[in-house]
Amino acid sequence: MEIIKIPINEMEPNEWNPNRVDPENMAKLRADIKRAGFMQPIVVRKTEKNKWQIVDGYHRWTVLKEL
Repeated sequence: MEIIKIPINEMEPNEWNPNRVDPENMAKLRADIKRAGFMQPIVVRKTEKNKWQIVDGYHRWTVLKEL
């Protein structure tokens, strides 16, 4: 595994993500990221379309796109 910087618009969600977050917890995540940023990286894998598919971190990615 390696850590690299990838432009946010080159990442895409995966279709099989079973994790759902209710609006209240999403608001808490948004407020926390605004206040402190985030330390846990978004985990991705390269797709056949030369995009990066999100394996872990979809909700952080969603908040970062909004911000």
